Amino acid sequence: MIAESALHDVDAYFQERLRDNDRFWARLGGRPPLHGRTVLDFGCGHGALAIEMAEAGAARVVAIDRSAERIDYCRDKVLPGAPRGVMELRRIDIADMDESASFDYIVSRDTMEHVWPLEPVLAAMARLLRPGGSLYLGFSPLYYGPFGDHGELRVPLPWAHVVAGEARVLAAFNRTNRSDYRSLAEAGFNMLTPRQFRAGFDALGFAVTHLNVNPAERWAKRLVMRMLDALRRVPALERFCTVGIYIVLRKPG
Repeated sequence: MIAESALHDVDAYFQERLRDNDRFWARLGGRPPLHGRTVLDFGCGHGALAIEMAEAGAARVVAIDRSAERIDYCRDKVLPGAPRGVMELRRIDIADMDESASFDYIVSRDTMEHVWPLEPVLAAMARLLRPGGSLYLGFSPLYYGPFGDHGELRVPLPWAHVVAGEARVLAAFNRTNRSDYRSLAEAGFNMLTPRQFRAGFDALGFAVTHLNVNPAERWAKRLVMRMLDALRRVPALERFCTVGIYIVLRKPG
């Protein structure tokens, strides 16, 4: 598979993600109190959210990702600027972590739409979270939403990827990334519907303390999201009209 740095400017993307931190927290009802807390950043990417949490006073931030390239970027360019001894990087599957009840918060941005299968990941999160701790999960776009192919088809029309079919989306992804995945799930598109995410979250037995579906900040996009919100209340249309889910779940204390 082609290196990410060959596809786009990684440094510019990292800066963009830093700027997006405030919007991410706002969609989740605000950043939780981090001073002295322990945090797991699931799917940390290049580390933009992890370093912000470290700088905000967290006692420990463990940032994990399955991408060696992204962990290397964090180690080379982000970790040196973090408060000493606070930020820890690991290339690991969350299911392989053995630190039960170790974290006050588990935070994840734009990762849950790629996770497959979902249930083992949620079970690992529940195990790693301390009683009374919270999951902060924000992710988009869901696959069946208007632009859920993440632009792989390069067709700027809503739901073009749904009409084109999975085989064409996979072929486009493989061409761009010089890969040979045999399914969209292997390529990182879990294709889960809002109903399937709800079932996974409900199975945890956690309290939902915040839920924000299809958020938008700019007025034009807000109008579009309001139309989608009206349509997604029709059960047959929900999967096609749900773009993003931002949810906070608290583990019973």
